[in-house]
Amino acid sequence: MSSSSPLELKTPFPSRFIRAGAGAGKTTTLIKTFFEFVEYYKSQYNKLPKIIMTTFTRKATQEVKERLLLHAMNLGRQDLFQYINKKSLVHISTIHGVLSLMLSKNHDLLGLSSDIKVCDHKVLYKTYYRELKSIFKVHPEYIDLLDHYNFKDLVTLAIKFHESSSEHSIQYVGQNILKELRQKKIREALVDFDEILRIKPQMASHKSWGPYFEFIEKFAHAFRTGEFAKALEIFENKASKPSFPKAKHLFEISIHDKISAYFSSESDLWESLDSDEFIVTHEAVNSLFDRLAREFHQRVSLIKKQSGQISINDLETLALKLITEFPQQVQNFSSQYDYFMVDEYQDTSPLQVKILNALIGSQSQFTVGDPQQSIYLFRGARSEVFTEKENQSRQKNHELIQLDTNYRSDHKLMHLLNDTTQIFSEQFLPMLPKEISQSENDVQAYYVKTEDEYAGLVNHIARMNKKGIPFGEICILFNKNNDIFDFAKYALKNNIPVQSLIAAGFDRKREIIDLVSFLKFLVNPFDNWNLHILLRSPWFTITDSEIVSLRQGKIEQNKSLWLQLKHGQHVDGKKLVQYLECYQQQGVLAALEKFILDSGFLMNSHLLDPTGKREANVYKFISNLKQNIRSEQFILNDFLSAQFSSFQEDLSSNLNESVALFSGNRVSIMTIHGSKGLQFKHVILAGVGGKPKQTNILQFITNPDTHLYSIPVLNQEMKLTWSQWGKQQRRILNEKEYQEYERLFYVAITRAEKSISFVAETVKKPASNSWYTKLNWPVAGLHQSENYTLESLEYGLEIDPVDYIVSEEIPVKSKLNFTAPSSKPSMGTISVTELISNPESAIPTANSSVKTVANEKMIDHLSKAQKGTDLHRLFESTKYLPHEVVLAQATAEEKSALNWLMHLKQIPFQEILNQGYTEWGFGLRTQVGVVQGQIDLWGRINHQVYILDYKTGSSSYSEKALNQLRRYSECLKKMNLIKPQDQVQLVVLYPFEEKIIIEHCDESEISVI
Repeated sequence: MSSSSPLELKTPFPSRFIRAGAGAGKTTTLIKTFFEFVEYYKSQYNKLPKIIMTTFTRKATQEVKERLLLHAMNLGRQDLFQYINKKSLVHISTIHGVLSLMLSKNHDLLGLSSDIKVCDHKVLYKTYYRELKSIFKVHPEYIDLLDHYNFKDLVTLAIKFHESSSEHSIQYVGQNILKELRQKKIREALVDFDEILRIKPQMASHKSWGPYFEFIEKFAHAFRTGEFAKALEIFENKASKPSFPKAKHLFEISIHDKISAYFSSESDLWESLDSDEFIVTHEAVNSLFDRLAREFHQRVSLIKKQSGQISINDLETLALKLITEFPQQVQNFSSQYDYFMVDEYQDTSPLQVKILNALIGSQSQFTVGDPQQSIYLFRGARSEVFTEKENQSRQKNHELIQLDTNYRSDHKLMHLLNDTTQIFSEQFLPMLPKEISQSENDVQAYYVKTEDEYAGLVNHIARMNKKGIPFGEICILFNKNNDIFDFAKYALKNNIPVQSLIAAGFDRKREIIDLVSFLKFLVNPFDNWNLHILLRSPWFTITDSEIVSLRQGKIEQNKSLWLQLKHGQHVDGKKLVQYLECYQQQGVLAALEKFILDSGFLMNSHLLDPTGKREANVYKFISNLKQNIRSEQFILNDFLSAQFSSFQEDLSSNLNESVALFSGNRVSIMTIHGSKGLQFKHVILAGVGGKPKQTNILQFITNPDTHLYSIPVLNQEMKLTWSQWGKQQRRILNEKEYQEYERLFYVAITRAEKSISFVAETVKKPASNSWYTKLNWPVAGLHQSENYTLESLEYGLEIDPVDYIVSEEIPVKSKLNFTAPSSKPSMGTISVTELISNPESAIPTANSSVKTVANEKMIDHLSKAQKGTDLHRLFESTKYLPHEVVLAQATAEEKSALNWLMHLKQIPFQEILNQGYTEWGFGLRTQVGVVQGQIDLWGRINHQVYILDYKTGSSSYSEKALNQLRRYSECLKKMNLIKPQDQVQLVVLYPFEEKIIIEHCDESEISVI
């Protein structure tokens, strides 16, 4: 938009609905509309508007923002550039980012904690498991469910119920519904039998069909009179169905099809009729589960409300609750914005549609998407919502725009893609090709058959490369992540340079394992397993033989490896002492910086991986650590255990690998889902003969229209079996999955700019409903038509050799600034022990030096601590193991201490252990710096908060121990983990003296650190 072309203003600004096919300029239209609205609004109201823009993934939001900023720069509009960067005016995020914003402003209305945190399933699963286990302890009648499911499966079912019940009031499928379905099936069958028997007279004299119709009549009579046992006996003793000549039909084909459906060996008539015994069992199991699940739902909902830890599903259901119960507040929130822009509408779920409709209301809006590219059924997306929205927009007189010219694919290739998709499925509309160019490929499509898929891929890539196509212009699309890992290894062995662009694997990268093991060492140097991992990394010089020599002998094997290193003379032990001291005095970022600089971690990343991907993974890890440290509730232990499973706003996990900084001349390999929104010169689609992914094993089904649900039960053969209702729902789901399987093919082939290759393995017969069966596979050779050229190729098992590709020399980027993110100078890190020992001297300065020699007093303290550590582990193991098993592993002294602990009358020790948190490390930003500590055990029983400390020393120092617990209580209160009205019990335990000291206090008596 240039200043020389005046904008035609319209009042009010029109709402627009865009149906944009693949490569049709969807994002370009979105950018153009954004700037049109901004100029319109400014001219009308003399100020800049507030805009909400949502898209499906976080990556897409970043790309859209970059495009907006670039356009503002091209216009020479510094004011618009600054405007786009103001989050208060232009909110660009996923829908979950918008919901987070709305809930954060209205959390009190729903009784939610102010510090809402969206957690991964793995984080919440511990709560789910604990609560269900607690219910079983109180209600033994639920144990009958374990006859049908193991406990973990019951947890999964209860979670599904909880998620569904948060959205709707759901009911289980009762016996009356199953009986009615059975009667309906019987009525339908009897109507069909009458139609079949209508032609019995004309076939009476036929040698084969005459007797067969007699059998059908006897069967139908028994079936009609309800004599199902007799009908089954007749069915099992039936003769084979006579032949039905295709050339000369004896009767209507439709009648023959019905006979085959009911009386062939593949007939599912009996399976579709639930027996009385099955219905009784189904009712008993489902009703019992319903009672269990409802109690589970109430408990978990309350815990989430109090803790603020919610799932991504909760984010949506809580938003719906807010919309339903507090519509005025939602309207107040949405009225702050002047324009709503929704991208990738086809990927929204019905629940998200409800939320968006309530949020946007009658305000101006822009909606764009393509139902042909809806491929997120597993995340709740439904392609039909797009058509429904289109119809609503038409009724509201919105501007309807169809973008149907593909500017991505070459002219000839587009003709081929149209022909392919038209015979493939009725879902797809043809697109108009762009103008033909002189640089189009000589062949638009390759149909490749190969005895081994990986060998065929390598041979085909080598062939394309020898024809002058650079490796960097080729992309292979797989259906599964595992294929990407496996093929990457295979390709590299055969000199094919590849780069994997995968939405997983971050935690398995060697550089991340090394960084995590280093941080784990800082938290707990006595973890022998982790220390072994760290020492065997290339950043330390100690050899395996030197480690073995340290650990030889029974006495040495039972010692701490860390203490052996500290007492030893090896240089690595001295380096680790320095890192620990740096961590204790200056914090985790300073220690990590020192480790990375000392070891040459980043410099070596370039040598090991010139694409920059390894370096980018390191940057991502550090950036994530910095971001988490900003939180006052940052706990390094929790970060290390949960960072790979924490969700981003777009449902994408931190498991995603970083993208290579310099791709170079390498073949890209990725999943079809990962390729959405991207484009490549030459696309190779692997696995075209594979079986479509469809749900066969399903343990919880809901109907979104009736809000009924069901779970399967064991039949007489001890197999989990669905009722007829459940089978119907699964068939509906499988049909939707297959339609999405077709759309997945469409997304894959429309990534190509110049050529598409289909690769099918011939060792296995292609699946009957695979992509292969829908393609008109040509015979071997070159085939030319008026609009395009295709070639059919066949490869064997032998690999066509490829010359070794020398990696490019790529300059290394400058290193990161590791300074902690704060506007104020860092005050360093303080342990709770330092704080209570000498509060003034405990406060470190930003320039605290790192000692190079270990403090001998510290060694003595750590030696004493080892005994306590061993005892702690023994106590904590009672949480997971029977007491007799734990006692069998203990010394006589430890047995006595353990028995005393288990029989305490003053506190519910076992209950605290089961429901509480052991070895709970934390880091808390305060006025004096970051306070870090580790609580032996703490937990909440109703409104009683217990904070426990085990001591192996003398009780004469109990006042110091209590002082430490008081500090812990202040930290817990600061983190909102001690609530108003709570009673706090500070407990010091001396198991070897069999002595307990308890100090009681109210929440109001605890100061905030």
